[in-house]
Amino acid sequence: MHEENPDNEASGDPEAGDGGKKPALTDRPEVVRRIWIAVGVVGLLAVLFAFAARDNSTPETKGTGDYFGTVLDACEIPRDSMGASILDGGTALALHSEGEKTPGLSIAEVGCALAATKIPESTIHRMSETRAIDGRQSDSWDGFEAEWSYHPDLGLSILIKDTYRGG
Repeated sequence: MHEENPDNEASGDPEAGDGGKKPALTDRPEVVRRIWIAVGVVGLLAVLFAFAARDNSTPETKGTGDYFGTVLDACEIPRDSMGASILDGGTALALHSEGEKTPGLSIAEVGCALAATKIPESTIHRMSETRAIDGRQSDSWDGFEAEWSYHPDLGLSILIKDTYRGG
């Protein structure tokens, strides 16, 4: 005689009366959450690679006070929006993507702004591979320095400095 399953879960035992079916992976919330995080990271990587591969001309205002403003305008991101801020007299740009618990820019918007700086694919790859436990990361390329961190709840936080203007 078999005991009743109090949690109404499948036991995997064909004689238990539940058909011997094991619970599906998607019946476990932690597995579903990990799947969505993996899908999000892969999506971020795909979007960033797509934007980096495009032939986006760097705005001609590079090295001037309104370079990052031109970037935001070209990407149709409102200046001083929830996820984008021009800082330090125009020499720095802060970008924040949406997280699981916080609003922010879409991955497409972040990708557009990064592509305008001609960010190298290797830096995009490093950004997409950053985990919360990695802390703040950094890299530099032609005229720019960037620092970023990632947390699933908070999203991707990026600070880009225009080194042509001493940022």
